[in-house]
Amino acid sequence: MEHRVLREDGTLGWTLSKAIPVLDGQGEIVEWFGAAGDITGRKHAEARQAFLLRLGDTLGPLTNPVDIQEAVTREAMTVFGADRCYYCEIIGDSAVIRRDATRGDLPSVAGTYPLSSFALFSAVVEAGRPLVVHDVHSSDLVDDALRQLCLELQVVSFIDIPVMKRGRAVGILCLVQSSPRHWTALEVELAAETAERTWAAVGRAHTEEALRGSELRRELAIEAAGLGTYVWHVQEDRAETDVRLLELLGVQGAGEVSLANAMANVIYPDDREAYAAAVTKALDPNGDGKFAIEARFVQSGGGVRWMALSGQTVFEGEPRQAVRMYGTVTDITERRRAEERQVFLLKLSDALRAEADADGVGNRALGLLAEQLRLDRCYIGVYRLEDDWGDFTYQVGNDRVPPVPSGVRLSDFPDALRVSFDSTLVIDDVARDEHLSEMDRQSIRGLGVGALVAATLRKGEKYPLWAIVAVTASPRQWTSGEIALIEEVAERTWAAIQRVHAENAHRDSEERFRAIANLVPDLLWESGPDGETTWYNTRWLEYTGQRVEQAIGWSWVDAIHPEDRETSAQRYREAATALQSLRCLGAGPLGNRHCRPALLRGRVPAAPLRRRVPLVRGRHRSGHERPR
Repeated sequence: MEHRVLREDGTLGWTLSKAIPVLDGQGEIVEWFGAAGDITGRKHAEARQAFLLRLGDTLGPLTNPVDIQEAVTREAMTVFGADRCYYCEIIGDSAVIRRDATRGDLPSVAGTYPLSSFALFSAVVEAGRPLVVHDVHSSDLVDDALRQLCLELQVVSFIDIPVMKRGRAVGILCLVQSSPRHWTALEVELAAETAERTWAAVGRAHTEEALRGSELRRELAIEAAGLGTYVWHVQEDRAETDVRLLELLGVQGAGEVSLANAMANVIYPDDREAYAAAVTKALDPNGDGKFAIEARFVQSGGGVRWMALSGQTVFEGEPRQAVRMYGTVTDITERRRAEERQVFLLKLSDALRAEADADGVGNRALGLLAEQLRLDRCYIGVYRLEDDWGDFTYQVGNDRVPPVPSGVRLSDFPDALRVSFDSTLVIDDVARDEHLSEMDRQSIRGLGVGALVAATLRKGEKYPLWAIVAVTASPRQWTSGEIALIEEVAERTWAAIQRVHAENAHRDSEERFRAIANLVPDLLWESGPDGETTWYNTRWLEYTGQRVEQAIGWSWVDAIHPEDRETSAQRYREAATALQSLRCLGAGPLGNRHCRPALLRGRVPAAPLRRRVPLVRGRHRSGHERPR
């Protein structure tokens, strides 16, 4: 049993307690043997991994920075048990909070705050490192002015994590408590990781606005399994077991339970060497007699399950020798499968994120899935209902199942198609599935398929769009975990393909814009709302005599006549801040140092409230004649 304990220092820890009963001749419990171990570190690691995976799953389909910040603050507030959580974007000299999460009647703090007049944020930005305050009443990390401000805002203890990039703060993650609280080093570390991931997600969101979709979220739960108990008589190699242990091992009736039989028939071949080593160590009279191992056991029906075994050896005589071992067996199959699935999904997400085109995403996802589930073939199908046709766009596999053709007629699979309208198609045995029509059976077997799972994505009700199909040549009983994994991979692969399509479309659009921009006679430029210019067309460089490295940033003002520089720069800042168009007339020096009148125009794209302006584009027209 895993349970929490209150430790001497007042913090909560986790303990794994195990106990076995000792029975008398009448089957009554006369005493218990038990042990407890500290598993706080493992539980913290599991909680951290689960939170980060859940956070990644939550942020994955989101493309709006506001939605991302809302999700992060809500999740973080819940996991950390804080009273308030918010994320600030540092834009210029301001801290912008677009969303926050609060408990109870605490007011929202969403808004824009000048760093120069808000000491709580400016202190973190200037420090450039986490600011952790356990109790603002007594902390020497805050001065009297900041202490008074915190108390007015009901900020008694807090963690403020700055995200530093290239030596400057670009964001701050804040966790707030309205009462004193001791923040642990693990909490500060997790908050820092959360802040980094939030910054990365917000940054990516502006380039993924074409990507929309949702990703299935599933929470993995480890089901508590009952204990099976045994007493192993070492010298006789004979075990006395209870009924539960026989059920766990899949032994029918009063089957023989001995180490020799287990090593020959029950323990999975790949685990036998490690199992034998653990037994040898436990029987060593010079050791502590403890036995603990996780191993796979082959069931009588052919299935394989994971078991956690623990025991304590009893030594007697002189010299000491092992005579008995008391122990327990627990089924941990679901936990191991969940861990393997979680590791696989993290590996899949990392692999797909690295792919730059749809072909790479599709082939990489299918290859990893086929390897993980030992599939004979795996492919992606695209439904074209109006044409009665399905295209197979990507596939991987071995010689046990031949490659599928480029497409099939959907009406050749009437029952299978009908299932795909509403749910995932699961066929354990094509030859024996009573829900298939004879036409379905012949069409599927014609593809060399013995069993399959088709996880379909739909657009609304009864409109299948796209599917990942997992195939084996022989019949196979698909487990619920395998089906869920295929469905999850289908969701993630679809989202990844849509992402690369959006990114490639954005990149192509930008390339076309730049190509055209270099052909026009006007002087074109592009910059962020803070005035930092990032690009000029060729005509600008020719006209001003500047090189690219000279003009980047705010150096464009060097191309303005000295008498007009301050006015032009100020009007630009005002236009960008107010989201207004810019038009001003001035004089700019050329490479030959002669001056001509110049009309500077800029346009700030319209943007919804509480969203950062991504860029400002403008043109600079020159000539002695004043433009009308």
